[in-house]
Amino acid sequence: MRNIIVDSNIWIFSVISEYPEHPLAVTKLENFSRRGIITNIIIISETYHKLSALLGCEKARFRVNKILDSEFVQFSPLSEETMRKALSLSCEKRLRINDALIAQHCLDMKASVLTDNIRDFKKIRSLRIIGLR
Repeated sequence: MRNIIVDSNIWIFSVISEYPEHPLAVTKLENFSRRGIITNIIIISETYHKLSALLGCEKARFRVNKILDSEFVQFSPLSEETMRKALSLSCEKRLRINDALIAQHCLDMKASVLTDNIRDFKKIRSLRIIGLR
């Protein structure tokens, strides 16, 4: 079974109950938690940044720490090699560097990405994408 890297938009939807995507994000996270969820510094920083704007820094810190402390979530650092390949991927596919880093991390870990950002990630043919919707 493949691991899943969960994009920051899914984590954000799962935290903010007022978002229409909230129930679906929570359900997807519950379903994929058995497979093993991977996160990295890019996803955590994006999630914290958005949540701190929406909830304030203390609530955002609490929520992000809850993700990191989950028994279903494994933190995986990005290697220098992954970062170098992501720089090339960003240029070749005209992706934001954060998306290129997440995509390259998925490729290197042989993981799928669970995201609501299909448009950008579909530029990478070898990337296995699981859409939120």
